[in-house]
Amino acid sequence: VLPADFHLLKGTIHVFPVPEDSKSRFRVIKHPRDYNITHGSDTVRHCGNSTRRSARHAVLRARGAICLDIQAYFDLIPLSLAASRHQAFAADGRVFINRRLPMGGRHSTQIATAITRVLLAFSHENVTVDFATDNIRFASMDREAAVTAAWTFVLRCREAGIPLNELDVTSCTRDDVAALWNSESSDFLGE
Repeated sequence: VLPADFHLLKGTIHVFPVPEDSKSRFRVIKHPRDYNITHGSDTVRHCGNSTRRSARHAVLRARGAICLDIQAYFDLIPLSLAASRHQAFAADGRVFINRRLPMGGRHSTQIATAITRVLLAFSHENVTVDFATDNIRFASMDREAAVTAAWTFVLRCREAGIPLNELDVTSCTRDDVAALWNSESSDFLGE
C-alpha cells in the first residue's frame, strides 16, 4: 500500500481481515467493489481451474502426489499506479491505495491462473497436474515422474521469484521436493 493523493483517486476498495485459524494468522482480503460493479461477470473468462471432483478422481488413479501452494500469490502481483488509483481505502484516518492484485477482484483469479499456466507450461509425462490458481498437485503412479514434474515447477518458481509455502525455493533441492511425495494423503483444496 501507498499513501494516496486524494485528488487522483477514482474508486474504492473494501479491506478487511479474515482469521485463518489453521495458520494462526489473519489474512487481509481486498475486495474492489467499485471495480467489480463496473466490470461485470460477463467480462470474465472461465479459468479452467481443476474442480474438486476432477481432482478427486485424478488422485484415486495415482499411487501418490506432491502438493504445492504458492505463498501469498495475489500479493506477489503488482498493480500499475493507474489501476491502484481505483483501489483506495482508509485506515487509521489516512487514505491509501492498494498496489497488489486484490484477492476479491473479478479478474484476479484469471490473472493469477494465467501465470500458473505459464509456470506449468512444460512436459509432465505420466503425471496428472491439477491446479486451482495457487494450489498445484502432481499425481502419478510413477513417483519419479511426479518428483521430476514438481522439481521442474519449483525451478520455474525459483527463476520467477515465486515463493512456495512448503519449500524455500531459493535453496531447496530435488531431494526436498521428493520428500513431499505422499502416498497416503494428498490434501488439495482443503480435501
